[in-house]
Amino acid sequence: ILITFTIISSFIIGISYSKKIFDNIDHKSIIIDEILAFLFILLFFSTNIYQIIFSFLVFRFFDIYKPYPINIIDKNIKNGFGVMLDDLVAAFYCFIVIDIFYLSKGSYVW
Repeated sequence: ILITFTIISSFIIGISYSKKIFDNIDHKSIIIDEILAFLFILLFFSTNIYQIIFSFLVFRFFDIYKPYPINIIDKNIKNGFGVMLDDLVAAFYCFIVIDIFYLSKGSYVW
């Protein structure tokens, strides 16, 4: 838990400094927030390549289309915390969708 907190805190601070470099808090060339959120998803699922690909596609769907409340977070929290939080909420949505999908097939993901 301490390692996870340290990593997330470091990325929030780093993303906050990206505003000084790129004049944008969430510059498209910085993808470390998406990487961290996707790795968070992979912590809970097995290493089956099909699950990884499916997880990535579902995560990217939520990250790109930003359904509620991700869109609210993205529009209103304009700092490093907001940049990380919208991706972590997308990861949470991904987790729910994948879990429901596999449970509906009669298998348990984790």
